[in-house]
Parts: sequence; structure tokens; C-alpha cells
Amino acid sequence: MNPFSDLFDLKTLTFSSFEVKSRVKSSGLLVSNYLKSVPSHFMPKTFSHFSDQRRLEFVLGRLCAIEALGKMCNKGEIKPFDGEMAIGMNDDRSPSWPKGIVGSITHSPAGVIACTAKSQEYLSLGLDLECLNRKDSLIKIKRRVFTGADHNLQKELPKDFEETQLVGLVFSAKESLFKCLYPLSKTYFYFEDAEMVKLSYKRKSFTLRLRRNLGDTFKEGDLFEGYFSHFIKDHILTLIPLRPRAS
Repeated sequence: MNPFSDLFDLKTLTFSSFEVKSRVKSSGLLVSNYLKSVPSHFMPKTFSHFSDQRRLEFVLGRLCAIEALGKMCNKGEIKPFDGEMAIGMNDDRSPSWPKGIVGSITHSPAGVIACTAKSQEYLSLGLDLECLNRKDSLIKIKRRVFTGADHNLQKELPKDFEETQLVGLVFSAKESLFKCLYPLSKTYFYFEDAEMVKLSYKRKSFTLRLRRNLGDTFKEGDLFEGYFSHFIKDHILTLIPLRPRAS
């Protein structure tokens, strides 16, 4: 499964996905077995306070990432805590990937998706999945998410692309950008710190531009290309794969 299979440049990425609703009935056993198989420091400290749905999504996300790792390394099935291939947790609760691996995990009540790659080919990955059915919520968050440049995109909306779809796309793209850049810069930034300056509905691609420096790692004006897909019905999936800069 590759939601971006039509893009040749992304062939070296490995994806895995699980449907959430099909796992709900067995969620208790699934979560329990996962907790037994990994060290406690692999789990969020507040995990016991998560809702049942949130617990299920977290565990499925980790299992999904483990499956993607197995595919990428041709190792078949990997156990949740499998030595060098284990996926831990950093102090900021982001996934701690095995040496030589980068990845990203995203989840919603509909599904979870994970993407992995070798660090020699990609510096970092950002993946985000957003539901487009919550139209009222999307309109409300538009003011918080959009910059002047983002508003300009509305002028070129195709007839079959609604305003709420654009809001969901911009929101998801900026979430993916944060997931991609934060592991490298260790600098928090917000929706207004990036803007979408290019959007191709035909190629299903976009370009985001930073509006501020992120430490010494990324500079104001830096551009990042990403892609989007409607892999899950009524959802938008965005991906930002950061490749090493050409020397």
C-alpha cells in the first residue's frame, strides 16, 4: 500500500495502514498485549488517562510503523520490542526511530498510517491525516491556520474542490511540516510561521515557505515540497519528505 504510488520520486518510501473500526472489538486485548511486549518508557506517561479510542489509535500507530519497518528491511514480521528495530519514545513524545531510519505516524478515528525510509535517502518525514467531514470546525480554525498567502489559494480553487477541503489541506500540510522539521530543529513553531505558496491539484503537490528561522537549521524563506492524497474517504493525507540538500 502506497497512497502516493503514482509518484515515482517516492518509490523508496515504505507505507503501512490499518483501519481502526475493524479493530475496535479486539482493542482491549490488542492494547494489553502491546503493553506487555514493550518497556514502560516506550509509552506516554499519561497513557493510563487516554480514552479507549486514543489508546487504540496510539497502539495501532506503533504497530503500523513496525509493519512498515518490516517491509522496508525485508524482515517480515517484527515484534513490538525487537532490539535494534524497536520504536521508542523521545522526551517530547515523538517516536524514536531505529538508527538509520526516519519515519512518521498519523492517526484518526478512521485509520492509522505510517511511513518509513532510510536516513541516507531522507533527512526526515512528516505525515498527517485529517478528516474533512467536520466542516464547521474547519471553517472555525481557518482564521488560526491561514496566512495572507494561504488566502490567495482560494482564487484558483477548482469547481470540485470545496473551501473546507482547502482548509483541511493547508491545516494538514502545516501539521506535516511540523512533524518533519521539529525532529531536526528542536524548535516549536506554529501555523502562522509557514505559508502555502504553491498548490497543484493535477500533481497533488504543494510548496510551503517558512516565515521565520528555526534555530540555525532552517531559515525564513526556505521552501518545502509536499504531496496530498485522498487515500481514505472523506480525509486528506499530506506528506512532506525532506531529502538531503544537494552539495
